[in-house]
Amino acid sequence: MRLSRLLAVVFGLTLLAGPVPATAQGDGGSADGPTFNGTPVYVSGVGGRRGGGAVADPGEVPPPVVTPSGVTPEQIEEGVYDPGDTLELLMAWRYTHQTNTAVFGLWERGGYETVELSFALRAGVGGLGGAVALLPTARYGATGPVDALPAGFGWDEPNLPGTFAVAFDTHNPPSGNWFNALGNIYDRPQREVSIHYDGVEVANVFCEVDYPAGIEDDADENEGFHDVRVSVEHAVGGGYVSVWIDESAVVERLFVAELRPYEHRLAFGASSSDYAAAFDIRAIGYEVGDRAAERAAPSRAVLVDAEVVNAGNREPRAAVALPRIDPATTGRIIATLTLDPAPGGCDPWDKKGAVYVWDGEGERYELIRFITPYGRPYQWKVDVTDYATLLTGRVEAGLFVDTWMTGETPATTRGWTVTVTLDYYPGTPEREVVAVRNLWVGEPEYGNPASPMADFFTDQTLTLPDGAAGAFVRLMVTGHGMHPATYNAGEFMPADRTLVINGSARLGDLLWTDDCYLNPCRPQGGTWKFDRAGWAPGAVVSPWEVPLDDAFDAAGRATLGYIPMAYENLGRDEAQATHWVESQVFYTR
Repeated sequence: MRLSRLLAVVFGLTLLAGPVPATAQGDGGSADGPTFNGTPVYVSGVGGRRGGGAVADPGEVPPPVVTPSGVTPEQIEEGVYDPGDTLELLMAWRYTHQTNTAVFGLWERGGYETVELSFALRAGVGGLGGAVALLPTARYGATGPVDALPAGFGWDEPNLPGTFAVAFDTHNPPSGNWFNALGNIYDRPQREVSIHYDGVEVANVFCEVDYPAGIEDDADENEGFHDVRVSVEHAVGGGYVSVWIDESAVVERLFVAELRPYEHRLAFGASSSDYAAAFDIRAIGYEVGDRAAERAAPSRAVLVDAEVVNAGNREPRAAVALPRIDPATTGRIIATLTLDPAPGGCDPWDKKGAVYVWDGEGERYELIRFITPYGRPYQWKVDVTDYATLLTGRVEAGLFVDTWMTGETPATTRGWTVTVTLDYYPGTPEREVVAVRNLWVGEPEYGNPASPMADFFTDQTLTLPDGAAGAFVRLMVTGHGMHPATYNAGEFMPADRTLVINGSARLGDLLWTDDCYLNPCRPQGGTWKFDRAGWAPGAVVSPWEVPLDDAFDAAGRATLGYIPMAYENLGRDEAQATHWVESQVFYTR
């Protein structure tokens, strides 16, 4: 079954932009109100100050009821203006401090395996931004406007319980302060796309397409629009999200853990603060696929149970009993890593961290690498399905957190309380891993001619085990150390690196993370916003992953080499630079 609707024309839509009590918000979808293909549209709003130029007048003046064109209904009746097909969620050049919402009535009961959205967006420079959301009917009902939103809520950060949303953020002002809450230390363009689910920002991405538009009063009514597409593909244990602007992929198949199909209503919203701006929507397209199939609940196991980590307990390790599973029938394993404060509070510094498991022969494997936030708790969800062969039965599990916090008593000692749970979802995995093997593991010094890193990265020979038809390599590398190391290596120096396959094929990559300031774990203390060598404070580290399916010869063998960028640390007598390395090959059926 497929359902699709094209919502191309908005006539007579009324936005209540002034202060409106939650019990008396506007019902634009009443019997006499606007509809799309016979479907009601409900509108509501809070806030609103009459602007004095671009900057808001400090005196709060309730704005009038406005239509999509920003004129009064009386002007429409007099034939002065035809509202056309544009939904204006913010009243550009008229009002500031708005949060306005337009939500459609329910079209069809139930959830769907896929949802495809398209619309034309014109986001003006100066506002906060806006979003498209799938509002769950379990929370917001099948009809009527959105009820009272949480205090301080803005559609540029649409973190609502049980709700999936994509936001278009046009407000991330620059700051020269190393330690404040504003992250844009490099004065990068203010155009971001973020993914939100169940009250959490999952990801925030800089958009290469320059979509925020400076709109003049006399601009053409068609000027500044960009085509947007959003795709949600539900899968075992979550869903894949993609976003395109003008056919340029901004987010491509980002996996969102635990994103399940749910009955929803389509909504658009936008917010502004001190500056007035436009946030206009046109030509809305909505298409869904098959009705969602029933999904079995996952089984949960505890890998690390509220382990308190401080200077006296930096590397705890214990035996744990996990479910005995068949990797071929385990569709997904989601790890939830939670950093809570130790009894004495959080470690104020960003520190290296990892979650490990040991196989039956005592070989240790890094399951997750993370960097602690500067002094605040946080939680991540990580897909660890590829380690299914190591996450079955009785195993050894442990942590490493490079914290050096001490105190007079355990109750006054800062650090972290770490919990790791595993959710096992039945189903068929997207790729079945039959074996995992370590490659290069350690933390070699970088830039010391007396101890060259080439001695650490010796060539590796791979052999396909029984039952394997292909493989991929996962390289987890992060740079550490800084001034007086030359060029502020290795934490703050980008470094080229090359993976050599069978002595000839060369793949290049840059060990560098240039979006620390967009990390959902923000703000923090410390210099959380600065670019770093492959990591960000308060984030799980993403590996460099390379497929090797075509690398093996007829005998099932291949070789790998790794070449770091040439570098000499002239300040090595005072400070070392290192690369922390955990690399693995995964053999697939």
